[in-house]
Amino acid sequence: HSTLIVGFGFDGVATLHLVDQYEPSRIMAYAADPGSQNGYYLRALNSNTLFIEQYLDGNTEDVMKFPIWSVATTLRGLRELIGNNEKTGTVILAPFGPKPFALASIILAIKSPRISCINANKKWQTRSAAPATGDLVLTRLRSN
Repeated sequence: HSTLIVGFGFDGVATLHLVDQYEPSRIMAYAADPGSQNGYYLRALNSNTLFIEQYLDGNTEDVMKFPIWSVATTLRGLRELIGNNEKTGTVILAPFGPKPFALASIILAIKSPRISCINANKKWQTRSAAPATGDLVLTRLRSN
């Protein structure tokens, strides 16, 4: 039993590839809202339309929203998505979205041997423009 939790970015093909590669028994998704730019959430949804149609029954309301500026909120939200899935199988986190989402996923993977954080790479023909906004996301980590 495995659960795939995908953080949407702008590459819908890569998200579809992950489902084919890992064949998870449960699939969930999230995206940045607000994101690094106006319209980020809708652009991420549009980029992942096939994924949403095939694996979320076309329901965009099943895509959780986490703010880009709060790693702590993203950690709590991912913990909520993970729920009991960690106890009954493995959890694969695939953060294609903003860097703070990758940080939250890595932290969760470090803390639990049943959680993996993966980065799917491919050779890009074109890259999505994500201009710098000048905003900073600061996070303090404390070990328990």
